[in-house]
Amino acid sequence: MFKLRFNNKEEVVFERLTYTAELIEEAIKVLQGEMDQVRKGNYDQIPSHLVKIKMLHEKAEMLREEILSTLYGEAFLPDFKESMVMLTQALFNTLSAVKDASRALGSRKIDIKCVSILSEMLNTYLALVSEAAAKTHELTRYLNNDMEAALK
Repeated sequence: MFKLRFNNKEEVVFERLTYTAELIEEAIKVLQGEMDQVRKGNYDQIPSHLVKIKMLHEKAEMLREEILSTLYGEAFLPDFKESMVMLTQALFNTLSAVKDASRALGSRKIDIKCVSILSEMLNTYLALVSEAAAKTHELTRYLNNDMEAALK
């Protein structure tokens, strides 16, 4: 016996947004690992980190296209459509920024003195970005079920 499950289109959009937020969290963890390798002066692992982040970026790009296709292909309220398009683009831009940061780290060997001077600021920045990604992921999980919790 098989089970039929009917999803309305809003649920599909919210599920894809949540998955995109998960991809951002994963990419940030990979970027933190890449930064740790740079601090240690180990540049051998940098290309593998960059490949992982590019793969996550490509997945997010496909998700973005699916979300936008759903939003523009179905009947949604204009305010909802506009908000979801903007959120989709903001999530994708975040992952693009992570990819660009990873590429910048891997494109040149950074002087160890520079890394040590900037290390504390970079740690703080990456922790902030990681926390923001976790909160965004939490927000997207609550959007479909509990709007009040999402707004908190």
